[in-house]
Amino acid sequence: MKNLKNKLIGAAVVCAFAPLANASHFHMDSPYIGAEAIQTNQNYKSGFGRNVFAKNPQDYSVFVGSKFYKQFGAELGYEFAPSKSKSVTLPVGALATAGSTALTLNTAFNSKIKASHPYLGLFGECDHHFAHVGKVKFQAMLGASVSRVTANYTATAAGVTFLRNFSKSKVVPMVKLGATFMATDRLGIRVSANYRNTSSLKAVAKENAALSLRLKDTFGVGLGLTYSFR
Repeated sequence: MKNLKNKLIGAAVVCAFAPLANASHFHMDSPYIGAEAIQTNQNYKSGFGRNVFAKNPQDYSVFVGSKFYKQFGAELGYEFAPSKSKSVTLPVGALATAGSTALTLNTAFNSKIKASHPYLGLFGECDHHFAHVGKVKFQAMLGASVSRVTANYTATAAGVTFLRNFSKSKVVPMVKLGATFMATDRLGIRVSANYRNTSSLKAVAKENAALSLRLKDTFGVGLGLTYSFR
């Protein structure tokens, strides 16, 4: 049922944005491309991997966008977090992930986690000229990303080592607020605030479906460059 629900959500998102795929129906204005680095505060729910996996990864994003009607437009992007590792030893009584029993021995964990978030969003934009700054484009975007998280850890205690692999893909809502300071007519510096509903992701272990890790909602602050073609 969960897989069917995710497919239906994905289909709804595709249908909602399908008209944007045919640009001939719109007047495309101010197309742009860009890239940015995003510092996140990604963390995990208590008992769902918080002590085992690295938090606050550095995300990176590349994107293209354009207005299609007056001050409204769409942006398509690919955001990702490269693999991030963590090594930690948990004491007796600690929990590694949900569904696991309390540790009976001090256990060494070596973990990795990475994520990708291709997204599509609709935005509203307005410009303002500041006396000592110049032109600034303010943008508010609401969209959805096909978020995928993959993670694994090896745990070693009393000379015995075992491996657990986790993965999950899901369509999740996202919000991005941005301000682009136009350094020239075409080159801009974009500052953004980002939110993604990653708390809806629940990744279960391939080796044991009773084990799972869960993220909290993710917030981030981005800094990047944009290039406008006209």
